[in-house]
Amino acid sequence: IYTDHYKKPIKSRENLEEEGFDLSSFKMLQNKDKDIEHLNELCHIKDNTLQDKDQYIRDLEEIINKMRANPMYKVGRAPVKAAKVIRGLFQKKNLNYEKLEFPYENEPKVSIIIPVYNQFEYTYQCLKSILENSTGVSYEIIVADDVSTDRTRMLLQIAANVTVMRNQENLGFLKNCNQAAKKARGSYLLFLNNDTTVVSGWLSPLVALMEQDEKIGITGSKLVYPNGILQEAGSVIWSNGDGWNYGRGDASDKPEYNYVKEVDYISGAAMMVRRSLWERIGGFDERFAPAYYEDTDLAFAARKEGYKVVFQPESIVIHYEGISNGTDTENGIKKYQIENKEKFKEKWAKELRNQCDNPNGLFLARDRSNNKKMVVFIDRYVPQYDRDAGSKSTLAYIKAFIKMGHRVKFIPEDFKADAVYTRNLEQLGVEVLTGSFYLLNIDQWIMDYGKHFDFVFSNRPYTTYKFLDVLKTSIKGKLIYYGHDLHYAREMREYKLTRDKLLLAHANQMKILEYAIMEQADVVYYPSYLEIEEIAKEAPQINAAAIPVYVYEKSNQKKPLDARYRKDLVFVGGFAHEPNVDAVCWFVNEIFPEVLDKIPDIRFQIIGSNPPDKIKNMADEHVIVRGFVTEEELEETYCNAKAAVVPLRFGAGMKGKVIEALYYNVPVITTEVGVQGLQDYEKVIKVENKAEAFADTLIHLYQSPQILNLMTAEMPQYINRYFSFDAAVKILRDTLSYFKSEELYL
Repeated sequence: IYTDHYKKPIKSRENLEEEGFDLSSFKMLQNKDKDIEHLNELCHIKDNTLQDKDQYIRDLEEIINKMRANPMYKVGRAPVKAAKVIRGLFQKKNLNYEKLEFPYENEPKVSIIIPVYNQFEYTYQCLKSILENSTGVSYEIIVADDVSTDRTRMLLQIAANVTVMRNQENLGFLKNCNQAAKKARGSYLLFLNNDTTVVSGWLSPLVALMEQDEKIGITGSKLVYPNGILQEAGSVIWSNGDGWNYGRGDASDKPEYNYVKEVDYISGAAMMVRRSLWERIGGFDERFAPAYYEDTDLAFAARKEGYKVVFQPESIVIHYEGISNGTDTENGIKKYQIENKEKFKEKWAKELRNQCDNPNGLFLARDRSNNKKMVVFIDRYVPQYDRDAGSKSTLAYIKAFIKMGHRVKFIPEDFKADAVYTRNLEQLGVEVLTGSFYLLNIDQWIMDYGKHFDFVFSNRPYTTYKFLDVLKTSIKGKLIYYGHDLHYAREMREYKLTRDKLLLAHANQMKILEYAIMEQADVVYYPSYLEIEEIAKEAPQINAAAIPVYVYEKSNQKKPLDARYRKDLVFVGGFAHEPNVDAVCWFVNEIFPEVLDKIPDIRFQIIGSNPPDKIKNMADEHVIVRGFVTEEELEETYCNAKAAVVPLRFGAGMKGKVIEALYYNVPVITTEVGVQGLQDYEKVIKVENKAEAFADTLIHLYQSPQILNLMTAEMPQYINRYFSFDAAVKILRDTLSYFKSEELYL
């Protein structure tokens, strides 16, 4: 193996054999193949009498892929072309291909359009991968044959229920696609190069993204090389019209390549378009025929029509780049890449003035953030929204800022990724900074990019304190501190019950820490107006405001079940929080026995993650310790429960479990601690602080369905007034004076 430039071996046969390659069939010479003009690594076959030519091809491709993965070789695209040429030399003429039986759909959701010109082997492998990996979505396949001369002409003998449109003359890529799209029946058109293979689960994420946001006009897949190295995670167009395949040559699993985001354009190698938008625009603009810049032009046209162009990282497609059109920009079809760039610049001159100028602006250009507000959230871990109230509250405000049109980044203090919760944020469009790189380099990342942050929304005292110094010296925007509750106030209330002097000492330390953070923040949020009043007494100079602990994007449309047909009591709360452990123990030991005496068939369901042994040991036929449940199971429980009990004896801040029960139209019985920070709650919540009074009120309510139904009827209006998205946005607008009101909305 030799280089073009140095004419000397860079890897010997022995070196490669040590790395595990079987080179018994290889003869590698310095001769240059005339068909491969721009090889960085030359692999030329002298002996055409090899016994196992297929094995030779596999070995050669393995070497090429391994070299491409190793930066020391600096291998470009040309080895892929080499593999193509060699495959062509050795391709057997009479292979027996397995027949592909595609399902026939009367009303397909997606029309997969595959433009082809020869290269039957690639087309076959592409089709085979679609058949094996495209469950969950109905689709049709249209193969647009641009007058192929190879086995492509006999494709219908091998692939059943595939539409093959064979042109009368060679139209070129662009016109071939436009022609085929006229026959499409799906709501979405998916243009797919034939030199691709799709990965399991590639199709449904594209459709899901389109269907959850009607303003997404184009979406597309993450493109990777056969060795898994990233080829493209969305693409950028600079102000001079040059394109940039974001992430090319990098590891494809890095966080920056794995969140849903707006991009300048999606490569036509794997691109889905709304059919209605395609028809409105008129398809690919034929001034760019035969190929190149047509996908970029389509993206700009979609934005002009008011649509977004969005990258979907969960859809992964392997692309053998260069197979379709080669890599030589001076000859062949690739020369149009240069010509069409000038046409594109002329057509979109005004829009290009708003693009970033060069890779110095890549941080903003990669997700079209250059004209957007940016907010960075910080919390102790990725929000586990179904496990603790604090996470649910954090997630609510992440969603609120997204809805207001902001770009959102998230820094978890532990830098751990989670298959469920991290994915949830990434699919919302949040870049989540996880992994060892950010663990070791987060301060530098903040220093490098803090100039772009309009807001940092930092949660909880210990987490915020860890980042406080670098935030105050590096960010251009405002620091928001969301304390969730006044920790020292909660601990002081617990001290009054326990008289634990160590707890008192810790509470005093927490008070010093919390006020030190608040003094440094531009805006301070807590969920309860009582906490805001406490802060005003201690430090009136602090800019503090109460915000809803939960924010509901939509009202609960489900009609509540009549109280006569509901049964049982429910408590919901995570048991890593000591007030919840105390509340359940107090209720089961001092309140529930009296209730059970009067209502013998009643049951008490305890829901929450990580229940300790003393909670688990309470389980019997009337006390059901369920532990963690899914969101769907929780909703079902609420819908059938007669009442929710929140018997808290200490704690601080507004209680998410109370708000959640009201959202699901469940009457609540709680203590004064449970209603801290709530206003005008008398019609929807009953409050008792003593065990005997709590039991009496609970028994009376449980046996009075008419009263319970009246309480339930008031709850939707109460939630809309205090805990709706509009209510939260109003507070953000009022307290973040940096905003102009019109900037808050999309």
